[in-house]
Amino acid sequence: MTTLKELSADERLFISRAISLHCTAHKRWTHGEPVEIWRDEYCFLCVRYEDGSWWHYRQTETGDFEWW
Repeated sequence: MTTLKELSADERLFISRAISLHCTAHKRWTHGEPVEIWRDEYCFLCVRYEDGSWWHYRQTETGDFEWW
């Protein structure tokens, strides 16, 4: 597990933007705040939220963010 403080400045900016876009893509975000950040075996940043839900995040070649 990694904390936000342990990420590089570029990683912090990336994950902050990705989380913000993900949360605002929903009319009502119900998963709570991020509680855990880590890299999976393919080096994608992953975030677990207060309700236990988690997603992978990446930036596409066109600069968009996606999560799954």
